[in-house]
Amino acid sequence: MDLFIKKLLKNELFNGFTLQELKIILEPDSCIIGRYKKNSVIMQQYDKCNSIGFIIEGELSIEQLSLSSDTIKIRTFKSGDCFGEALLFSPKPFYPYTLITLTDTVILYIPFSQVESMLKKSFAFNTNYISSLSKRILMFTNKIQILSQKSVRKKLILYFSKESMRAGSLTFKLRHSKTAIAELIGVARPSVSREIKQMSSDQLLVVKRDIIIILKPQSFKIHLNNDTV
Repeated sequence: MDLFIKKLLKNELFNGFTLQELKIILEPDSCIIGRYKKNSVIMQQYDKCNSIGFIIEGELSIEQLSLSSDTIKIRTFKSGDCFGEALLFSPKPFYPYTLITLTDTVILYIPFSQVESMLKKSFAFNTNYISSLSKRILMFTNKIQILSQKSVRKKLILYFSKESMRAGSLTFKLRHSKTAIAELIGVARPSVSREIKQMSSDQLLVVKRDIIIILKPQSFKIHLNNDTV
């Protein structure tokens, strides 16, 4: 169990914690270790959530069933990520998504009752928890904004706009693979490759391996103090 607890320090909820400080607020006996094979369904959408799951090893796909019965891939969780924290104080703590393993996966579950105790014991844990929730809200807001765009080009324009503003430049290195971008904007990977190539042909941007140079910022939703290429 000590090895698993040590790996919790990779999660942002425990930023700034030492192993000893973590052990002071955590009760290991209340934790549960789950081991899953690749392609296992860990939780179904609408299952009740009563703990936070910390991914110790492996990867999970987060998928959601839309009103039209289509499955939308929300994102991928990897070692160091966690899920369920936003449901801690929810009056209806049911998973809004389905969790499926992409590889053999190990998860450490901390029950909500234990998490509430940790929040009472540690101001630092409180601060990290609020910060994590704020980032999660922003991420899903951005996701919804991108998914609401009607065409692949509009989705990519919004994605590249946000990446450019994040980098503070019209020239930036892609943080995601084309497969990950397709997942983020909710389209098929070939559509991403095809549209990026077309945007390059239309001289909206230049692609140099994993570097993007935006040529026509007026075509993107970009507001930089110092636009530099």
